[in-house]
Amino acid sequence: KWYRILNYWSERNISGPKPIPLFGNNLSYVLKPRAMVDMEWYKSYGSIYGVYDCGQPILYVLDPVLIKQILVKQFHTFTNRALIPEFSGLISKSIPRARDENWKRIRAIASPTFTTGKLRHMYPLLN
Repeated sequence: KWYRILNYWSERNISGPKPIPLFGNNLSYVLKPRAMVDMEWYKSYGSIYGVYDCGQPILYVLDPVLIKQILVKQFHTFTNRALIPEFSGLISKSIPRARDENWKRIRAIASPTFTTGKLRHMYPLLN
């Protein structure tokens, strides 16, 4: 079972660090600061790579063009992102972490706020 789980990314031709059964790639974050580990993996595997949180495969996308494609143009395909358990009540009310119908409701309310004209009026305040 672990062989199948830990070969998820290699079967899909996505490179990434070698996982350890039960831990995945989590031990790397214990040994070094997360920012250093992420930077090493970015330099080694490029802007798209797969890691494992224990047995859960996670895809890292670090290319700005692809991030925009995922978060804006193809958002309906990439719904229901993972929640952080201790903050699930608070974070689930934000647009990136909202789920299913709750996301649609929040986006319908928030989208008119970020029109080009309204952002242009706010620019002097932010500047």
